[in-house]
Amino acid sequence: MASTITCRIREMPNQWTQIAIALTMAFAVGCASEPSPASTATQSRPESNYGGLSLGPNDNSIVNIHMVNPSQEGAEALAEQHLDPLRWQGIREVRAIKVKYPKSRLDTWFQTISDDMGLWEEFPEVTGMGVSILENRVSVGVACGTMLEPVERSIRERLPSHGIPQDAVMFEVSGRLEILIKPAEPFTYECLPPEVPDRAAGSSSPGFGGMYFDSDSINVYLLRPSRRLAWELALAQYGRKIIAETGMVKAVRGQYTWEQLQEWWRLILNGTWEGLAAFPCEVDPRLNRITFEVTGSANKSVAEEELEEWLSNLGVPKEAVILLD
Repeated sequence: MASTITCRIREMPNQWTQIAIALTMAFAVGCASEPSPASTATQSRPESNYGGLSLGPNDNSIVNIHMVNPSQEGAEALAEQHLDPLRWQGIREVRAIKVKYPKSRLDTWFQTISDDMGLWEEFPEVTGMGVSILENRVSVGVACGTMLEPVERSIRERLPSHGIPQDAVMFEVSGRLEILIKPAEPFTYECLPPEVPDRAAGSSSPGFGGMYFDSDSINVYLLRPSRRLAWELALAQYGRKIIAETGMVKAVRGQYTWEQLQEWWRLILNGTWEGLAAFPCEVDPRLNRITFEVTGSANKSVAEEELEEWLSNLGVPKEAVILLD
């Protein structure tokens, strides 16, 4: 069992409970067996101490910082380092959890297994495999459940040659693969006032297209920029204290409403995008667009042409989508 040391209690407005849910779970790691005491060198290098983060199981306003050599001070510093300002403000407690492996080492092992093409070629009948970092382990998902045992046996035989400990790897059948590759629904803003509809723009709030933090301001996308409306929406979403700490609210001209982007996003998720040379990422509040990424080693220009045709058939305007490298 993992051990937990003291936690820090922070003030958190009610609206931050939902924001905390948006924490990326790519960093999620769980509990592991008790490690041996960390060396002084490990303590002095943050990357050798940090094991990832996760949310409290019953309270999304709690963040668990997993550490090889846990300390409350170090956990708070790592939480601020690995969470963007918006997410950090939504955390009420920071807890230091002791784990066995640092995330930097897990990342290396993750990449080693992912790059072992001989392994994937060995099992052509397996329709899909996914490698992720989960519960302070490298997790390998196998889409064909009947092949789990031979795949696991083959990988475990390869681990010593890569210098990867046996207990650093875990295996799962296809259930997790869908969770790993299916993009999440966009964040639902609490600030949209349904009592002020804007039928011309097709949104509940006049032309609202999302908002995001940068280093010194809260930026609010609006079809018709208005400093007053931007301030009111930011106030409804984050409260006076957060606005005062941030310093400024800016109205930014957007091209699409948040509701339009969400509607197109649902069409995309319900479409057959698995065979595309581009992968849907998210509705990005920083860009007022839907983002895709080029998959694997696919050519970007080819992916762009393929994506443009696919979006047209789907009824999604290509201008609302950005293809990232």
